[in-house]
Amino acid sequence: MKIRNGYVSNSSSSSFLVIGKNVGYIFDEDLNLDFSNKKYALLGNYIFSEGNDYIHLDPEMYKWFKENQNNINIDDGTVIEIIKDNENSFYDNCYDDSLQIPDNIEKGTRVWNINASEHSSRTIKQLKEIYYDGE
Repeated sequence: MKIRNGYVSNSSSSSFLVIGKNVGYIFDEDLNLDFSNKKYALLGNYIFSEGNDYIHLDPEMYKWFKENQNNINIDDGTVIEIIKDNENSFYDNCYDDSLQIPDNIEKGTRVWNINASEHSSRTIKQLKEIYYDGE
């Protein structure tokens, strides 16, 4: 029999850090995202009792949210411009979970501790299943 020491979890979520800027709410009229030069994430609903829906926004997903905003039910909706994260260290089973703070950090930059569900939305179909409240 094996005896395991330390924390054991049956959760289907991952926790990681994100250094970035809060650039607004997904439905802000003046929200203008530069997908050609920057990466963005959306903090979505808490799903499956595992963690937040941590959505890597792309232009197609962003357009879908804007076009369907009258039929969307979203808990948070914060859009983060990602400067740096250690998300891949958790998904790649890498044990170096350190995150170095960049030099010359800009004013307004902050750190989020993300608890993301492994079922986080990656497609428009998944977004529809979780957020669309219309007919």
